Amino acid sequence: MIKYIYNSEVNDLIKLKDVSKIYYNNGVVGTGFSNISVEFKIGEFVVIVGESGSGKSTLLNVISGLDTYEEGEMYINGEETSHYVEQDFEEYRRKYVANIFQSFNLVNSYTVKQNVELVLLINGYDSKTIKNRVSEILKNVGLWELRNKKVTKLSGGQKQRVAIARALAKETPIIIADEPTGNLDSESAKQIFELLHNMSKDKLVVVVTHNLEQVEKYATRIVRMHDGHIIEDKKIKKIEEVKPQTATHKEMSFTSKYFLALRNTFNIIPRFLIILGVFLAVSITILGEYADINNSDYQDAVLGASSIFIDNSPERIIINKPDKKIITDDDIKELEAMEHIKRVVTKDWLLDQYVHFSNDERFLERATIGIIDDYDGDLSKGTKPVKDGEILLVGNKDSIDFLYIDDWFNKRGTIEIPMPSNTNGFLDNPLIDAVITGYTYDNSLSTSYLKFYVTENTFKEIQAFFTALSSKILLDFGDDNKFEEMIRLTQIVLSKDVPKSTIYISNNRANYIDQNFFRDDITLIQNSFYGTNSKKVNVLRKELDDPSVMAMINPYDIYDLLPTENYQLSLYADDYKRVDELVNKLRDMGYNVYPVKDTNTLPSAIVKLYDFINYISIGFIILGLFLVSNFIISLVLKSKTTYYAVVRILGGNIKLNKNLISLELFNCMNIAFILTIILTFLNLYKVIDIEALNNAIRFLKPIHFVAVYIVLIIFSQLLSRRYSKKIFKDSMITTYNGEI
Repeated sequence: MIKYIYNSEVNDLIKLKDVSKIYYNNGVVGTGFSNISVEFKIGEFVVIVGESGSGKSTLLNVISGLDTYEEGEMYINGEETSHYVEQDFEEYRRKYVANIFQSFNLVNSYTVKQNVELVLLINGYDSKTIKNRVSEILKNVGLWELRNKKVTKLSGGQKQRVAIARALAKETPIIIADEPTGNLDSESAKQIFELLHNMSKDKLVVVVTHNLEQVEKYATRIVRMHDGHIIEDKKIKKIEEVKPQTATHKEMSFTSKYFLALRNTFNIIPRFLIILGVFLAVSITILGEYADINNSDYQDAVLGASSIFIDNSPERIIINKPDKKIITDDDIKELEAMEHIKRVVTKDWLLDQYVHFSNDERFLERATIGIIDDYDGDLSKGTKPVKDGEILLVGNKDSIDFLYIDDWFNKRGTIEIPMPSNTNGFLDNPLIDAVITGYTYDNSLSTSYLKFYVTENTFKEIQAFFTALSSKILLDFGDDNKFEEMIRLTQIVLSKDVPKSTIYISNNRANYIDQNFFRDDITLIQNSFYGTNSKKVNVLRKELDDPSVMAMINPYDIYDLLPTENYQLSLYADDYKRVDELVNKLRDMGYNVYPVKDTNTLPSAIVKLYDFINYISIGFIILGLFLVSNFIISLVLKSKTTYYAVVRILGGNIKLNKNLISLELFNCMNIAFILTIILTFLNLYKVIDIEALNNAIRFLKPIHFVAVYIVLIIFSQLLSRRYSKKIFKDSMITTYNGEI
């Protein structure tokens, strides 16, 4: 809490003894005034007159603490001031001086009420006191009816009344008025001088004017200056000695600072929008860079993965148990419940197979298969599969657009299961009737393959074909007579036309197998890495069209020979950067673990070098953004230099101004960050659809937003410091003359 204390033993509130003001400008020395000795008391109405350049305004600047002096001594309430630094003069101006200017120096974006509130906020008054004081003062100066009007819409006389109201609100013992009626008509000037005269009863009022006739009847003393000297000091009226009222000032609370900064944030919308746009651009650019780096890492992991995997997603982890142990249903539930596990896929070998789709006009290659129940995304066009044979096509946007996919809609075709490369002479690829009913984009997929989502029955049918084509089948005719054949060596053909649990044996090949071995049924035996399964099927002898074919089997009979237990699974992490963490946990749980991303063929040293280069590039981008932001925001804030000069004149010190600048930029930064979050969620939930943002969101995590928020805070504080250092490096009067 700060008080100015009136020293009753000192007759003069202000005393100058041989004071001189000297200017230095580009090597040229100039004198504002020389060897001035003068005293001023409470209760005086002092009028200073003289021609232009006589030094009267310079004298006012020194008296009011807006400018320093070079020689002599000035006493304030008996205290020497020659040792004062800028902070001391700030306290002096705050406690002792209220200024009124010819150019008013009001905050044009404020209302009448807000201009008066400003000085009370600066001096630490609470909201209730401010409300009562503003009401009282505005009524006293006849401005109550205009309280909510912007000062830009007032007449000159009304503006000067607002300036006087502001001076009254400051409650200081000294009021300095420099040409307060210079721009006013005679009637308005008369009213202003009457107000100033009424204020001088318990204050010291010092007025500089070029029109002595207007103010002479109010003056108690007239000081005439010429060429930097006082040539006449004439007392017109005797004053009664009075004590000034003691005013109490508190430090401005953080709540008041934030309230004022919040008002300043929005009071000029174009300026606010420019600063907001800068922070919004910084926020989105940095998030985009994070997304690009993560996308690049992801694509490197995909493209660098071993070619043995078709689904080479870096998020994929393949697991099994030592000693060929079964992975139980309870194990699967435990895995599904693990943190950062997105999904668990059983019979995952189909993930590393691909199919084709063709119709009379087109041919699609390299599509992996998934069950539609596992797809929870939205569609770009069409509908999800409901019936067997219907397909949802998912792929990289570039891939799908290249296919002119709209031409494929609702045109029936077939899903083709490609033959193994060493298959010769097969009649046809296994085919499944199908139709594409919808498509959607997923730019996380490589451009080299697509994804088909189908019904569970269609998925099972494709599994059956793949199982059969990759199986080695033993035909057991009994009596220790067995015939082993790889289906893919063309001796046995798959056909859905063959009834289940039946095998067609070709009469044309009867001699190939001694007919004595033929029976009404035989046993199919399938040996795998995990064990042996068998199934009895009925035998029918038929004339087959192709003499090279020995037998025909329904693919589902081969599929039934697969082990029903799970021996191997694929897990998918919710973020490929979580894979290493999950690998360690899975190994601790006793699994053999094979992360697909570790099959990356790029040397680890190169990967680390790429990471280093990426993050160095982010550093340079952030530096560039800061320099650009500093340039733009400094230009915008330069238009507010007048405002901060006014705050200093009203008693706000440099620290307060720095706080206001910092809080204002902090507000804009927070709003920009919140808008970024809102845009992200709107895009995430498809309320809006910005492709660039869609691509980025997949690779962004909460930690990236936290990092950007920290960068924005640092930006706002560094920018406020740089701007504050620039505008507050000069004295108050230099800033005042340069900006006001």
